[in-house]
Parts: sequence; structure tokens; C-alpha cells
Amino acid sequence: PLTSVHNRRVLEDWINTEFFRVRRTRSPFSIGLVHIKNLKSLNKEYGRPVADSTLEEVAQLLVDTIRNTDEIGRWSDTHFMILCPDTGEAGIKTMGTKVSEALAEHHFTEKVAVDIECNWEIVNGHEKDAQAVLNSLMQL
Repeated sequence: PLTSVHNRRVLEDWINTEFFRVRRTRSPFSIGLVHIKNLKSLNKEYGRPVADSTLEEVAQLLVDTIRNTDEIGRWSDTHFMILCPDTGEAGIKTMGTKVSEALAEHHFTEKVAVDIECNWEIVNGHEKDAQAVLNSLMQL
């Protein structure tokens, strides 16, 4: 795969497993959604090689930034997802800051402006199901 991270199918399995673990143990997990908002326009304006390079750099930056207990994967064409087990409000604030700062400080190889947005959701077991969590996250 282009980005060398998990695909959506692997993430969906992991989310479902983690969701049931949370229900059983009441130990939260958090999900981060990283959206490259202008990826399609980068592709259109500069071509696929620039868009692909941007995806590869964002993926590697995220891999280098997250903890070794976290999982990352490509959720869609323009989204990456970070899954953080045993991570509640304090932990996700730290992780969110770390990821946002790493992305903001990165100088992309192709010297293009990359517009990235990060959203986070804490799953504490009170949610209806994993899909409800994902729907909520996509609305942020």
C-alpha cells in the first residue's frame, strides 16, 4: 500500500474489538481523525505524485508521533485514523497536541501548503455502538 499503514477494514475490526473491551472494562479508548482537507485540490493542481507524496509524509509523521500502543490506518482517501487504547480525556489532550504540533511544524517535501484538521472522540462505553461513535466523529 501507498502509505504502509493499516486499511479501513483492519481499523473497523480493531474499533469493534476495542468497543467491546471498553464495555467490559470501562477503560476508555480514543479515536483521532486526521483530515487532509485540500488533498483533492493538491492532486488536481500539482498532480498525483504530489498528492501521493503528501499522503506518505502525513502517514509517516503520524507513525513517528503516536505511541507504540496506538494504531493508525487510512480511513478514506483524505482521512487517517488513530486509535488510542486506554486513553481518556487527559491522554487524548496530550496526544492531540502532540499530533497537531507535529503536523503544523512539518515542512512537506513538495513545498505545498497542506491544510490538515484533527478531531478526537473518547469512547467510554456509554455509546450505542461503534458505528455511532464513528458517525459522531465524522460530523466534527
